[in-house]
Amino acid sequence: MKKIQIIGHRGARAYAAENTLPAYKVALEMGVDVVDMDVVVTKDGILVAYHDLMINPDILCDSDGEYLSNYKEQLLIKDIILADLKEYQVKLNPDSSYGKWFPKQKIVPGTSIPTLQEIVDYVNKASNNTMQFQIEIKNDLTHPEYTYAPDVLAKTVYDFLSKNNLGSRVKIQAFDWRILYALNQFDANIKTAYLESYDTQDNWQKWFRDSVILDVAKSIKIDNNWQGSNVEATLLHLIKALGGYSYEPEDNELTYVNLMLAHDLGLKVFVWGWPEHSGFVVNAELVTRLAHWSIDGFTTDDPLKVRNILQSLNTAR
Repeated sequence: MKKIQIIGHRGARAYAAENTLPAYKVALEMGVDVVDMDVVVTKDGILVAYHDLMINPDILCDSDGEYLSNYKEQLLIKDIILADLKEYQVKLNPDSSYGKWFPKQKIVPGTSIPTLQEIVDYVNKASNNTMQFQIEIKNDLTHPEYTYAPDVLAKTVYDFLSKNNLGSRVKIQAFDWRILYALNQFDANIKTAYLESYDTQDNWQKWFRDSVILDVAKSIKIDNNWQGSNVEATLLHLIKALGGYSYEPEDNELTYVNLMLAHDLGLKVFVWGWPEHSGFVVNAELVTRLAHWSIDGFTTDDPLKVRNILQSLNTAR
């Protein structure tokens, strides 16, 4: 069986608070091949490791350690400066619907939201500058006002990669394909990872209207295949035409046909898990099936469990 990368999702959120330094410490100890993080941009233009575009009361406490579950106001990260964001503590609320997925997650008092720079510095020091990074740029395709424009996000991340000389050790993910295309206009060698979810097929024309994404689709004459059974093939060809490095659907939505087509097009295929949608953190049967299909990697909340499954498959062979 070929080498399949294990990517620690948001560090290793089955064991430590997502996108925090304790989570990356655990992930490195578990021997992941790649560390993954989400990034958003603060009011003062700083990239921070955080999944949500708003303050999430399920994982944040105030400076006194009290959960924000009764805090009704929606605070956008883009409207908060870094110094104020650092006042919050990251601590999973085990009684929340989100928290029940991660009963083994250890709480480390005083953990704050880290900047992307803090994570990169920590991981580089711990791995002697050898660890690979996977960075997902967060925005909301249905609510563009929640964050910065795609071109601004692309430029902010590009400047960070250049400053830290990360080009050869990073893969950039986004559901907003405009961001990825813009990044590759700065540097065609940046590995851009095109995320896809269950609603992409129905909405991609609406999300990317009046953008270069549809222009590229028309230029390669696939616009007649936007509907019906050819939609998925259309999207894979489009990812390739946009300069994509990889195609990245949810783990339980990948089909063997699409995997083969992606590989035939020269695209890597990585999958990711979404417990709140799929109903599981790790499904051993699914991991086994995808491993036998020869996918390129798993982005997982529980890298230890996935590693044990893959090792057992190699032993069985």
